[in-house]
Amino acid sequence: MRATTAPSARRAVLTSLPIALLVTLGLLVGTPVAAQAPITVSIDIYPGDSPNVISLKADDSVGSFPVAILGSPTFDVTRVDPASIRLAGSRAKRVPSGRTLCETEDVNGDGSPDLICQLELGQLSLKQGDSVAVLEARTRDGTPIRGEDSVQVVGGQQKVPPGKARRGAGAPPR
Repeated sequence: MRATTAPSARRAVLTSLPIALLVTLGLLVGTPVAAQAPITVSIDIYPGDSPNVISLKADDSVGSFPVAILGSPTFDVTRVDPASIRLAGSRAKRVPSGRTLCETEDVNGDGSPDLICQLELGQLSLKQGDSVAVLEARTRDGTPIRGEDSVQVVGGQQKVPPGKARRGAGAPPR
C-alpha cells in the first residue's frame, strides 16, 4: 500500500521552502531552471597543425576533418558523449552501424588520453573571415562542455582543403 500526502500538506511543504530552492528544483511553474555552466576544455582542430586552414570551396565539401578534445589530469575525455559533439554546426561522422568515428589516443603527447573525432565537412557553418570555431558537447551525465580553437577560413562556400580532408580516419599517416 502506498502512502499518500494530502494536497494541503504538499502545499504547506512547498510554501515553506525558500523561493530560490523552488526555482533550482524547477518546482515553480514557468520558472526556468538555471543552465549549468559548461566545463571549458581544450580542443585542437587538425591536431598538430597550425594554422587550422578551412577552405570553403564547393569541391571540398565531401569528407571529414579531425578534431581532438584534449584530455588532462582534471578532465577525462571518456566522459564525453561523442553523439553530442558539435563544432560550428558539424557533427561527428557516423558509420552505417551508427557508431561515431571517434577514438581515444594521446594526440599531443602529454600522457593524457584525448578524444579525436572525424567531423562532417558538409555541415560546417563557418564563413570566410571567421577566426574561431567553437565546439560544444555534453558528458555522458549531461554536463555541458565547451572549447574553441583558432581557424583561418578562406574561399567561397564552406569546406576544408582536400589535403587535410584526406588525413582523416582511414587515411595514410603523415
